[in-house]
Amino acid sequence: MGCNIHGYIEVKQYEGSDYWEAVHELPYTRNYPFYAAIAGVRNYSKITPISKPKGLPYDVTTSSRVESEKMGRDGHSHSFLTYNELSEYDWMQSIEDTLLIDCIHINFKSLIKEIGYFASHYGDTRVRMVFWFDN
Repeated sequence: MGCNIHGYIEVKQYEGSDYWEAVHELPYTRNYPFYAAIAGVRNYSKITPISKPKGLPYDVTTSSRVESEKMGRDGHSHSFLTYNELSEYDWMQSIEDTLLIDCIHINFKSLIKEIGYFASHYGDTRVRMVFWFDN
């Protein structure tokens, strides 16, 4: 059985606010090296992940929470990453297989372009990617 990613890019509209808004659904296709890089999920190549899954943020948007709950027990490895965590990660880490590097970069370049758009409007600290996986 395959594993897919689900989630949203969320933004905090105003500095000092506690309110986050889901502004864009994650459109990514199945890409296990990318999953390994962002959360250690399906990490068959021993890629150093940005972070192990942290769970949904305490202030997750209703959209993300509801969609996550729809997965029930099939949803797993819930987490979130900020724009800064994504942009500061060593995407060119020592991976001997250049095909793996290419697989990771396909999704990374698309993600950074999308999340970077929101970061340029709202600020680096007010943009995050909230995600989880299914089986």
